[in-house]
Formats: sequence, C-alpha cells, structure tokens
Amino acid sequence: MKAVIVEIKGSNAAVLSEDGRISQVKNRNYKIGQEISMSNNSYAKWALTAAAAMLLFVTPAWAYMTPYSYVSLDVNPSFEFSINRFDRVLEVKAVNGDAEEMVKEMNIAGLKNKEIKDAVRNVLTELKNQGYITEGEDGGVVVAASSKSEEKTNNLAAALKTAVNEEVGKYKEKDSIEVSKDTMEVLETENKDSEEIEKSDDSKKPEDKSSVALDNAQDKNKDKSENKDNVKVEKNASDKNKNKDEDDETGVEVEVVKVSQQKVDEAKEKGVTPGKMNIVDKLAEASGNPEDFDKEEWLDKPVKEIMEATKNYEKEAKNKDKDTEKSVEVETESKVNNNQGNGNSNNGNSGGKKN
Repeated sequence: MKAVIVEIKGSNAAVLSEDGRISQVKNRNYKIGQEISMSNNSYAKWALTAAAAMLLFVTPAWAYMTPYSYVSLDVNPSFEFSINRFDRVLEVKAVNGDAEEMVKEMNIAGLKNKEIKDAVRNVLTELKNQGYITEGEDGGVVVAASSKSEEKTNNLAAALKTAVNEEVGKYKEKDSIEVSKDTMEVLETENKDSEEIEKSDDSKKPEDKSSVALDNAQDKNKDKSENKDNVKVEKNASDKNKNKDEDDETGVEVEVVKVSQQKVDEAKEKGVTPGKMNIVDKLAEASGNPEDFDKEEWLDKPVKEIMEATKNYEKEAKNKDKDTEKSVEVETESKVNNNQGNGNSNNGNSGGKKN
C-alpha cells in the first residue's frame, strides 16, 4: 500500500495512507511529501499505533491535508491545483474539455503529493508531447498563483516562473509577473529620486548647458535639409528592422500572475481559471472599448489566440498614435512655414514703401 510522509519528528514519521489513515513509522531519512510503500504486515503493525500517531502528529497531518494555496495553468487545456502549505499537490482538476481529453493520456493521479513546481513541469511536458506546445511556433502559457498570505503568494509565483521558464523558456524567454500596488509605489519613488538627482546634476553647471545648446543650434542650422532627410531614412530603416524582428520572433510567451482568492472564486463560478480571466481582461482593455467587449466569447479560446489578439489591438493603437503624432508634426511644420512666408512677404513690402 502506498503512503506519503506528512510529518517528521526525530526518529519517527507520520504517514498518510491511501485509505486516509495516519500511522507512525520509523524515520528512515524520509522527507515530507515522499511516497513510500508499506507491506500489509508492516501496515498492520504500525496501524496499531495510529492513536499515538494522532497524538504526536495531529496538527502537522491536518496542515498537510488542508488546502493552503491555489495554482492554475492554461495553454488551452486548463488545469487547477490545490496545494498545502508545504507546496505539495493535494488535488489536480481538469477545468475544460481539452484538459479532460488530455488527462486520458496521462497519469494525473501521479501528480498528487508532488511539489507544485514539479507537477507543473510534468503537465507542460505532457502538453508538448500531445502537441499543444510546439518548438518554433508561437504559443502561450499563463500561470496564476494565490495563497492565504501575500508572502506565500509572492514566493509561489517566483518559484513557478522559474519552473515554467526551465520547461518552455528555451523557446522564447518572455515572461512577466504582475507586481502589487505596493511594489509599484516603491518603483515610482525610486524613479522620482533618480529624476531629482539628474535635475540636481544639470543645475550644477548652467554655463555648460548654454554652451551645449549653442552648439546644438549651430549644428542644427548646418545642412538642415540634408540632415533632416538622413534622419528620416535612418528612422524608417530602424523601425522597419524592429518590426521585422518582432514579426519574425516565434516561441512560447509565458505570463505568471498573482491573484486574490476573490478572483479565484469568481473564475470558478464561470468555469474557467483566474489566469484565463486575467488575459481576457487585458484583451478587453486593449480593444479600446472594454464596456462593449464580449469577454465570454474569449474565455474558451486558447491562450495563444488571446495573446495574439491583444498584440494586434496594441499594435493598431500604436500605429494610430504614430499617425496622430505625424499629422501634428506636419500641421505644425506647415504653420511655421506659413508664418515664415508671411514674415518674408511683410519684409519685402516694407522695403518697397521705404524706397
């Protein structure tokens, strides 16, 4: 009979067997979460000490069997993991139809009691084996983490980020962990301090600033039209190469997000994962019209498709901004030229009157 080590105290260890019983065994350098096999004779022998084991290990055993954290994994097959405070998997569920079909070809029961990072690696390996993740092709993986404490959530997200990148990051190392509001405030404070230091340095030598400005003005007036054309050519070439690199880049995009228990509950009500909800929310914002965006339509789509649609919306918005900026520049240049023309005309008229 299989059993898992749930607690260790000195020379004794508590094991949780497949039938739900807690027993005491000798500690043979076991580790918490380790699976062991117990013969019927040894099980019967040690089962007699179950009462003593409960007295010795009741609190740790309860902690081992109690869900403490939540993790979801989405490609399009979507899975969710219930985890204890030792980061050991208590239960794995297929969230959608694709996942239900996938588990028919894998030993999902074998993920129980594994460390979550190892369980996630195993699922990603199976996703590759079944063709959901293909080397050299675009793809997407979204992992969401939630726990009863903020510190645990942060540590869990960081560990999962490393695990996922080790498994699929060799295809495309582009990942992100959404940071909390507190972290953003720290970053903003640091940026503000940096700007103040730069301003302080600039104010030390005003004569240098004037000299630089004069040199810049002289250089700008020299061969103005020629330099302007060169800048345009270089900029266009740079933009073209940048867009080419972006278009040619392929691989698996990884996103790891930290979510609240409220988000987990909301996702469960909809029959999806919080990770999938998160990227669909981003897609709605990128569309430019989130109020009228049909999120339900996208919740069943693959992560790859959602991420691609989000990029397209962002690219369209960026192009619109460029067109607007270019239009403003043309309009401004036209006004400047008109003003200069009017000024030259007035000077000519003034000269005629004087003669």
